[in-house]
Amino acid sequence: MTVGKRNDTYYVQFFDLAGQRRTVTIGRARTAAEDFDDRVHRLLEHRRTGATLPGWLQDWLAALDDKLYGRLVQYGLVPPRENVGKGITLGQWLERWFASRTDLRGSTLTFYRHTRRDLLRFFGAERPLASITRGDAQDFHRYLKTHPRGRKKKPLAEATANRRLVAARTIFNAAVDHELLQRNPFAGIAATVRGNPERMRFIDRETTARVIAACPDAQWRLLVALARYGGLRVPSEAVLLTREDVDLERGVLRIKAAKTEHHPRHAERVIPLFPELRPYVLEALEAMPQGETHLVWRYKHLAVDYKERGFHTANLRTQFRKIIRRAGLEPWPKVWQNLRSSRQTELAEHFPQHVVCQWIGNSEPVAQEHYLQVHEEHYRRAAEQPTGPVPPGSAAESRCICAAEQPRTGANRAEVPQDGVGSNSALFRDLPQVSLPQGLTGWARLDSNQHEV
Repeated sequence: MTVGKRNDTYYVQFFDLAGQRRTVTIGRARTAAEDFDDRVHRLLEHRRTGATLPGWLQDWLAALDDKLYGRLVQYGLVPPRENVGKGITLGQWLERWFASRTDLRGSTLTFYRHTRRDLLRFFGAERPLASITRGDAQDFHRYLKTHPRGRKKKPLAEATANRRLVAARTIFNAAVDHELLQRNPFAGIAATVRGNPERMRFIDRETTARVIAACPDAQWRLLVALARYGGLRVPSEAVLLTREDVDLERGVLRIKAAKTEHHPRHAERVIPLFPELRPYVLEALEAMPQGETHLVWRYKHLAVDYKERGFHTANLRTQFRKIIRRAGLEPWPKVWQNLRSSRQTELAEHFPQHVVCQWIGNSEPVAQEHYLQVHEEHYRRAAEQPTGPVPPGSAAESRCICAAEQPRTGANRAEVPQDGVGSNSALFRDLPQVSLPQGLTGWARLDSNQHEV
């Protein structure tokens, strides 16, 4: 691309998408010509790659005068302004977008439907799509975070509101791609989805045992064990488990991941049949009626039509909260998610991060932000066990000796019985041991992935 000058007038030359040399006369200001040159260069890059135009570039196009904009239309870089919007309403575009997104499944489809409901409530179905401004989009974001809803009349959590704004941005990006809008009004509005530490709980093994004891039957005991000791998503992954997915000889489970099946190589994963999980799988297999195939057969109907209806009809969260109360406990936030999070936190202390993420079915950045926790056991071990060599004869060595002589009890200690992750587990029989002060031993953490994500 070139900025030139002829008879005191600056012009910009460039090659369009077809490789033809094009010239656009700008005026007497060199800075305006250089600015136009830079923006047309960026516009060509995005058109060649098919990427969505960034908000600042869409704003520039919207403010460009008709003559210069017309030259870009002539060279095939932008759609004609008279075609933008085409009079389509928000309701019409949402209907068209959902009809085209046949790839959406289960809970993902449900989430986008919730976003559609919020958009229609706030803007109205008859609102012209092209009339929605960036300020309107910011008002919509504030509405999501402040408008009371539901039986408790509370607004959405900030993370949920941000996720819905991101969903709205995706819907409007498609309108830009179809040349119904010049720019996406939701582009550039900060909506980072972060984990909420206040809603994270580490569910220890003693608590888990009490809850499992309060479960009414083998199917419910298996559901809790699959979440806490297998790290499965409940209900989406648990209700899809069948007898064929259990390989007792090899000691593994095949998990069908409904949430990630639309991503390449993420439709299934294989996890170990952990010692803590195995008894509940065997119990369910023994209790299965003749001719039954699903391990949690009570909810097998969800496995049939989940792609259309999702899994929300099972209402497992409400029932699980009742079971927790029956165990004499107060339900914790995100009752199923925190079981899964607790398991990933536990496994991360014994296996490399990439291995644990493969078993749990998430990525390392997601694990760091939404799953891994710091809990009381970490503080206790840090207070009792040194993290490096202790000088002989020092006061620190004496404290280590005293700590080593203290009885070690509790559901999360290293000497968990054979149905737990600990030094007696068959899973760790062949792992190298390291010496700790005063004869203590522990399994070496096989984690070479210590870099910051």
